[in-house]
Amino acid sequence: MRFEDITAGGEYLDSDNLEKLRVVADYMFLAGIPFHIAWIPRFFDPQNGIDNDISKDYSMPNANFLFTMEYLLNRNGIISLHGYTHQYCDEVGAIGTEFNEGRNNDEKSIRRVEAAINTAKRLDLPVKFFETPHYAATAFQQSIFEEYFNIIYEPFVGIWGERIVKSPRNYRTLYIPTPLGYVEGKYGINKMIDRINNLDETTLASLFYHPYIDFEYITLKSGVNRYPISNYLENSPLHQIVKALYYKGCNFTKITDLNLGSKKAEFKELFYSFFNLHKYFKLR
Repeated sequence: MRFEDITAGGEYLDSDNLEKLRVVADYMFLAGIPFHIAWIPRFFDPQNGIDNDISKDYSMPNANFLFTMEYLLNRNGIISLHGYTHQYCDEVGAIGTEFNEGRNNDEKSIRRVEAAINTAKRLDLPVKFFETPHYAATAFQQSIFEEYFNIIYEPFVGIWGERIVKSPRNYRTLYIPTPLGYVEGKYGINKMIDRINNLDETTLASLFYHPYIDFEYITLKSGVNRYPISNYLENSPLHQIVKALYYKGCNFTKITDLNLGSKKAEFKELFYSFFNLHKYFKLR
């Protein structure tokens, strides 16, 4: 499972929303579910004059965002680079298309991914894989990304299947598709549940989710000495997805443990995650 479009802009620069994102991470951690974070390192909104690189712009909101990223890491989160800006020209970050056949399509422009990598290094955030915004990359762009990443969380161009693909170019980089797609807002949850219920044994149960959808299901309060207290409703879309995957018999694992040449290590992680999830729901 991948949490999509996490960036220091829009709803994710709001203090309460960042606290709610940490609540979501707590839920995943207590359920024993590793999750993946599609992080956009630099947030652009040219029309409003916003260019936010948290490795260079020191502010309390940015510090809170960085703290939240580190918090997610400590809750079994795995961080990726979701492009560099996830936009092009005057487009807004997390909405625009950064790479395709007509955008950043020469080798020098494609290597802007190095700026994203360097931003992560300055912040001491370990990034484990890459994902092109909107899965719009060409085969040539993907071939350049392979020089930097062993895992790319998107379909391999030319093989739009439901299984993991090892690159035939370098025989190393794994391409992980998302056959289940994503939830199109809270009202799209029934379609996701139907897709999960209709999964067959050969389909990879991989999906991505925008965690802000769950924010309205989380209430924040202050307890003794202003200690934060939260209430997270169990009918939230994310809760429903996790329960549906659990009852379908699916297992959760880290993308970094998906080694096609090491099934023993993969099985060990799957068993551990399944055991924790079973224990969590039993306690509930």
